[in-house]
Amino acid sequence: MRPVWRRLGAALVLGVSACTIGPAGGDGGTGGTPSAARSRGDQCQSVLTAFCQKAASCAALTSLSDCINGNMALCCIGSACTATSTVSEATVSQCEQTIMSEDCNDVVNTTNPTSCLGSS
Repeated sequence: MRPVWRRLGAALVLGVSACTIGPAGGDGGTGGTPSAARSRGDQCQSVLTAFCQKAASCAALTSLSDCINGNMALCCIGSACTATSTVSEATVSQCEQTIMSEDCNDVVNTTNPTSCLGSS
C-alpha cells in the first residue's frame, strides 16, 4: 500500500488535468486579445452609478437615472464622453470604492462626484 501523500499527489495531478474550466480568451482572462479601453462617458457613468446608489441609500435622491444624467456634465460633455479614456480602470474602481465608503453627510455635500477621475 502506498503512503497517503503519494495517493494525494496522484489525485491532485489527476484533478488538475481533468479540470479545464477557466475564462475564455476575450472575457478579461489571461489569454486572447485585451479588452478595449472604455470611453470617458462609460467611466463617468460607472462612478456616477456608484454615487447615485450611495445617495439613494442615504435617502438623498429621487431617481437613479435623473441623478446620473444630472451629474454627467460635471464629468464629460459631447465628444469628450465618447473619446477613449486615459483614466485607468484601477482609478475608476478606487473612485467607486471611495464613494461607497463615504458617510451620508459626505454624499449630500459632494459638489462633483466624478472629481476623483480627474479633469476631462
